[in-house]
Amino acid sequence: MKAFLEELAQEYPDLVVIDHEVTFNPDNWRLMVTLARAYGLKEETVPTVFVGDLAITGIGRAVELRIREEVERCLPQGCPSPMERLPEKKARVLSPLEIGLLLGIVVVVLLLIIR
Repeated sequence: MKAFLEELAQEYPDLVVIDHEVTFNPDNWRLMVTLARAYGLKEETVPTVFVGDLAITGIGRAVELRIREEVERCLPQGCPSPMERLPEKKARVLSPLEIGLLLGIVVVVLLLIIR
């Protein structure tokens, strides 16, 4: 997906692509979840792309085609930034990293108790 978006940005110089690393950055995860909910997505998965009125997850030619169509629709007429859909507060959710850390702590505590 990253390579596709880089190629798209080269093809359309007015296109601004903003990449947020969500796996190891809890704030970026919350941003993605908040945007996903604002767009009505049922699941938060990676990769997720927001452009114009489109929010799409996954990889493959069909996903790339939908993204390209929305970019081509937005560039001549203009589309608001997806960030304009954000509510004032981000979603209150734990990121996968935070969940993993909490589970790790629970396992360590249980191991210490069992001994």
